[in-house]
Amino acid sequence: MAYERPSFNRLRDLANFDVLVDILRFIEDNRYKISFLADQKGGWEGWLQAELAWHIERTTNYTVDREEAVFNDQRQHIDLWCTPRPRHVAPNRSWQPTYGNIGVELKCEGMWQDVMMGDQNFHGRVMADVAKVDSGINQKKLGPMGCLVYVLGVTTAKEDIEHFKFQSDMVTGWPRFDYWASSPKKGPDPHPALYVFWWQADFGQRA
Repeated sequence: MAYERPSFNRLRDLANFDVLVDILRFIEDNRYKISFLADQKGGWEGWLQAELAWHIERTTNYTVDREEAVFNDQRQHIDLWCTPRPRHVAPNRSWQPTYGNIGVELKCEGMWQDVMMGDQNFHGRVMADVAKVDSGINQKKLGPMGCLVYVLGVTTAKEDIEHFKFQSDMVTGWPRFDYWASSPKKGPDPHPALYVFWWQADFGQRA
């Protein structure tokens, strides 16, 4: 399956593999629904945020809060803020987190929100999240083990992946993104692959 460990493209940090893999697993398992929603008016980013919060709570050793004020600018909020459960109540009690918390900022490409307005709209929204995360996490939210924050984009357009790959490879100082693609559906009711790319930022000390 596309989200198995050996299939990642340049995945540099496996410390919090369960959260990232579970996000990709959800996208893989729901790729037909996502392909449908991406073509609808109104966007689907809020839907994915809520579904991932529920999914991560059920399948990992993290609890999840949405729209937490974790940045130095307290007016800014993060989409998903994952906090490790105490070992005695975690589903996998032998598991020990490497980071205190994991944050996720989501950006989802939509036909009406982005495609009709040009690719730069989606690209700009992703980079705005990179800038928000890069501004820093409030020290009170770091804890003794620090945190890891992902800016994660989901798109039906392979061109978006090619754009961020080109920028990462060719432009000095551009954030380095990693990439993954779901399985496409062929046959009489085909669906394209979904593409996921992410940038990650480490804050604080690892365990």
